[in-house]
Amino acid sequence: MRVYDRRPQGFWPGEGCGLLVLMREQDAVERGLRVYARIRGWGISSDGAGGISRPELPGQLLALRRAYASAGFGPETVACFEGHGTGTEIGDATELGALTQLLREHGASSDAPAAIGSIKANIGHTKAASGAAGLIKAALALQRQLLPPMPGCETPHALVGGAARD
Repeated sequence: MRVYDRRPQGFWPGEGCGLLVLMREQDAVERGLRVYARIRGWGISSDGAGGISRPELPGQLLALRRAYASAGFGPETVACFEGHGTGTEIGDATELGALTQLLREHGASSDAPAAIGSIKANIGHTKAASGAAGLIKAALALQRQLLPPMPGCETPHALVGGAARD
């Protein structure tokens, strides 16, 4: 898939599964379990207009705003984003546009760039499993302080990179 590329070709549908064990941090520590990540906030939205295959900017922004409000910190403090990344013209442009607008609203500096990737570039669009895989990827990347490769993005979308932040 050409996720976040200027020449998207759509998505590869697939099936998959992912397993996450979610519990209160205190319970995990008491049981001696390894904590890979903490979910500080979340947000959802349905703009009701374009449906699942045609996201719209207001709905994306609402979900992001809710997530960061719930988390208690702003997107300008984030150095690495795990995106949805459909590899479609409308999906990627909407997602990148929403994130760009939100970062600007929060005063993000072009001197402190952030990385963005999507597990779908590696495994295709495995429906609900993509969300689980993305969360696993993000948690392990942060824990290991490693930026995983994202194949297929040869010519980054106009909203990615220094020119988009100016």
